[in-house]
Amino acid sequence: MRVRIHDLSLGGCLIEASLAIEVGRRLTLRFDLPGEDWLSLHGEAVRVSDRTKFAIKFIDMDATKESRLQRVIDRLSVASRAPTSTVDAALDSS
Repeated sequence: MRVRIHDLSLGGCLIEASLAIEVGRRLTLRFDLPGEDWLSLHGEAVRVSDRTKFAIKFIDMDATKESRLQRVIDRLSVASRAPTSTVDAALDSS
């Protein structure tokens, strides 16, 4: 399932998707990161805003993945000159 990611940070992000999700659900996000290869991160739903948005925190992220994600966050911040960023990703909620 393709989703839209908002407010991407090292700690987590807000996901926009047509998917009913409950707090505590574990997910895998596969990001097609600008200037990087695909990056898979595991997360856990920590807040549900409505039927189309929920927040996750990243879990089990190693130093290599953290470094790659930080480079992309830095690039997105410079490109947009805004504190928020939006990235497309694929979600595996099984």
